[in-house]
Formats: sequence, C-alpha cells, structure tokens
Amino acid sequence: MTAWGKELEPIILPLGRWGARSPTRTPGAPLGVDSLVLSWHTMFSAERAADFSARIELDIDGHLYHASIAHGALRLARGADIDSDAALKADVATFVALVYEGARFTDAVRSGALTVRGDKLVAKRFLGLFPLLAMASSA
Repeated sequence: MTAWGKELEPIILPLGRWGARSPTRTPGAPLGVDSLVLSWHTMFSAERAADFSARIELDIDGHLYHASIAHGALRLARGADIDSDAALKADVATFVALVYEGARFTDAVRSGALTVRGDKLVAKRFLGLFPLLAMASSA
C-alpha cells in the first residue's frame, strides 16, 4: 500500500469492523483474495497476538503474501517470505472457513485443503488472530 493509501486505514478499518457486524451479513458469502486480506487487517486482535511473534507466508489461490506479527501488531504485504516460521497454502474459501467459520485446522490439513510448511502450531495460532465480531441486532 502506498503512503497515501495508508492514510485511509483509520477510516476503512473501523468501517470494516462495523460492516462485519451487519445483521444481514451472509455467512459463507464469497470473498476475493484482496477482500480476505483486508478483512484480516480489519479483524486482527492485538490482544490475542500480544505474546505472539511470527512470520507467516501465505499462498492464497496462487497470490503470495507475508505476515509478520510482533508486539501485538500485524503487518501484511504482498510477496513471499523465505524466512517464515510457517507457510500456509489454500484457496480463499478454505481460509474463510478456518478463520471465520470454525472449520478445524486438522481436518483442513488432513483433507489437503490446507498445506502447511514449517511450524503447524504457529500456523494454527495465526489463523486464530482474527475473531469475527457478533452481529448487531436487527431491531
């Protein structure tokens, strides 16, 4: 992201958290790769990551990203990370299911929907850093 685009973060991220609580949110609605990555920026929990440091490489439908987590902060960017602690490869739907829909990590690995290279505990912990907020009341 450019410095100019980064200026929008204080506006976009809270708006994304607000939208994620929509009472008309449709669980299982398809997301694109960029929307998934933006959702991770939006839903990242600094509290869950407070004691966690890791570097993760992500292959999402053939699009490479890398994440670094340290001191309760997340940095996500495009490109590979050859020095990562773990590398995860899956399609968008699998990542959505694992992060937001309660799919089991071990089941995804066992079925081949998720490929993990490196530290599996780090990979599993990373996927738990993005809690979905409760839906707002429609009343």
